[in-house]
Parts: sequence; structure tokens; C-alpha cells
Amino acid sequence: MQNARGLIRTFVSLILICIGSGIIKASPDVPDSSGRFAVSSNALYWLTATPNVGAEWAASARVSFAASFGYNALNLPSSFGVRGGASNPKLRHWLLTQESRLWMRRVFEGSYFGLHLMGGKYNVGGLRFPGILRDYRYQGYLLGAGVSYGYEWRLADNWRIGASIGAGWVYLNYSKNNCGSCGTRLSHRARNLATITKASISFTYIFPSSSRTKDLKDLKDFKALKDSEDLNGPKDPVLPQEEPGASEVPAVAEEIAQPCILKETFVIGYPVDDSRFHPDFGSNRAELSRLDSLISAAASRILTITVSGYASPEHTYAHNLTLSSNRAAGVAEYILEVYGSFIGSSGPMEVGGRGEDWAGMCRDLISNPSFGDSETMLREAERYSDPDRREGALRRLLGEEKYSRLKALIYPRLRRTVIEITYEDTCN
Repeated sequence: MQNARGLIRTFVSLILICIGSGIIKASPDVPDSSGRFAVSSNALYWLTATPNVGAEWAASARVSFAASFGYNALNLPSSFGVRGGASNPKLRHWLLTQESRLWMRRVFEGSYFGLHLMGGKYNVGGLRFPGILRDYRYQGYLLGAGVSYGYEWRLADNWRIGASIGAGWVYLNYSKNNCGSCGTRLSHRARNLATITKASISFTYIFPSSSRTKDLKDLKDFKALKDSEDLNGPKDPVLPQEEPGASEVPAVAEEIAQPCILKETFVIGYPVDDSRFHPDFGSNRAELSRLDSLISAAASRILTITVSGYASPEHTYAHNLTLSSNRAAGVAEYILEVYGSFIGSSGPMEVGGRGEDWAGMCRDLISNPSFGDSETMLREAERYSDPDRREGALRRLLGEEKYSRLKALIYPRLRRTVIEITYEDTCN
């Protein structure tokens, strides 16, 4: 037991170091995910007829803390063991696991390394498995710790599927009994094992970001400061009517102001391969402030709103088309949620994903002389009608060094959603 306590203290220290690593700053294109919360369940664990649930909280852009709990209280149909007695088969147990995760890219995306602690109690035996569980029943408790590696893939904006594997140390303290409901106790042992401590294929749901909820609340606050008079202009004062014939001066027709159709454009940026709407990413906050000013001043005169999503040419064309559509849909949802009561009857909103912004990439590439004869390379690449083959050809023509600079200098500007608002105003 002394060894068990020493190992637990070591792993607790490592987990505290991982907690301290919450101060690690992610690269500038990684949004701060702190405060996001997710729930999950391990499909492999369910194969043992064990209901289980997990929860995970993001402490920063790259650090999260997870906990999971499984409980199996089922009594399996009895059978007869090799010795002729009723085996009373069971896999009764509970298991609690805590894990601290350091993500290589950002929380809930891609790969991570974890440190985990575990503890539980068990009463198992009489099962038709090869080895010791077939002929004997074991009852006791366990403690363990280990390291793990995992990876999560995006299914949708708030859904993930992940796989992980871990290994470490387990301390077992148990009694060995004959099978049967009241099997005779044969011995008592304590063992330390180096073994697999974690294996999972999990489905995860991520709750909407609390920062987005706060952002929606903050932007909705302007409603309390602006009534319909603020949005539609001051109402005309009621003037006293003159008696008929009181004035002999004929009325002069006022000059009628001619309306003009104006357009304003707003650009919302994104991290690579991310369709979530991040109000505080890059210059998004300044663009939202401009959007708020326009809608506050011209809500009743808005004619159309067009929301177009774009992506940079990483991944496949089909993937990027879906990515751009999700970006546009997220911004449109935001606009309707915050400003819907003002613009609901102002005109149609057109929303769509435009896929990869190849034209924008070509324009920026040609305008940058550091890439050499980019026009010739683009003409060569555009011989391929398939977008994925065309992008692969451009990468080969540029070479890895120039392609890396292309991704760093030009691609970030292509990851965007463009909001175009047309509205009426008075011509000067």
C-alpha cells in the first residue's frame, strides 16, 4: 500500500503540473475555448453492458479536464461452472476516472496527451471468459494511474467522435472466492500491475460556448437603450392647423429628396478548419461594432442581407464547401438571433457557402512578388479541372517552402464570412 500511495502522489503532482500548463498560450489563430463544457460516453465500455457518462471542461485554449463514471449492477443469468456448482456470473463494479488533457492544436480538436487517475470497486466472476474469471469470483477495490493519447474528429459543429488508449499502473486489493452467491473465500491478495488502463471510442457533445452566450447578451443590450423612435428617427411634432383662408400665400412644394441604394460589407474571420463563430477572433469585434452601428441606424431601410462563407484550400473541395456553408449559417443565425426583431421584415436574407476562394488566392498570390512567377504556376495548375488535383499541382509547383509561406500569409484572409447589406439612404 505504501507503493500505491507513492505512485498516486507522483501522478497527482503531474496532474497539477498539467493544471498549471493552463497558462500556456496558444498560437494567435487558436481561439480561447475556456469555459466550454462537453459530455460524452464510451461505446467500448457499453459493450460490457456498463452504462457510463463523462464530462469535460475546457480550462484554456489547449488544456481541459475530464471525468467519467461507469456503473454495472447487472446480475447475469446463472450457469454451472466446471465444478458443477452454480456460477452466479456477474461483472458488478463501479469505476471513476479523472484525466487532465493537453491538446496539441486546441481543445476538442485533433490529438491530445493525458494523465489520468482511476479508482473503483468490483465483484466479478463466474464468466465464460478464458482464464481466472471463469472458475473464481474476485471482490475488492482498485486504484490506478496512467498516461494516454487520444484523437477527436469533428462530426458537426458540436459533435465529436474520439478514440484513445492509455497505459500505466493499477493496484488491486481483493479476495479470491469460489463461484456462487456465497462462494467460500480462498485467499486475499494485493497486486501491482503494469497494464492497459484506458481504451475508448467515445461520442462527445459540446455545449454552445458561454462566451458566445455572453456576446449575444451584450449585443442585445442595445435594445434596451434604443426604442423604435431611435431606430426610425424622431416623430414629427403635431403643429396647429390654420383656419381655411388664413393664409393667402400659396404653398410651395418641398423639394423631394431622392433615395440612394448603398452597400456596406463586413468580414468575419476564422481559424483554420473551424466553422464556429468567434466574436473575439482577429478583427471580428471591430466588424461586429460596425454592423451594430449600421443596423441601429438603418434597420427599417435595409433591403437585402447576403451572407457568404468562404474557405482556404486546405483539405478536399467537398470538405471546404461544407465548411464554408457552416460558417455562413453560423453568422446568419447570429444576425437573426441578435437583430431579428429589427430586420425581420426588412427584406430577404441570402445565405450560402461559396467553397474555396481560389480566385482570391490567385489574386493575392500574383500580387506578391516573393512567390516568383506565380502566373505561370497558376496557369499550369489550372490545367486540372478537378479542384483537389489543381491544389496538389500548385503545391508541387511552389515547393514546400513557398507553400508554407502561402498558408501563413494568404490563406488566413480566405477563411471568412462576408456580410453584405444594401439599404436606402438619402442622396446628398
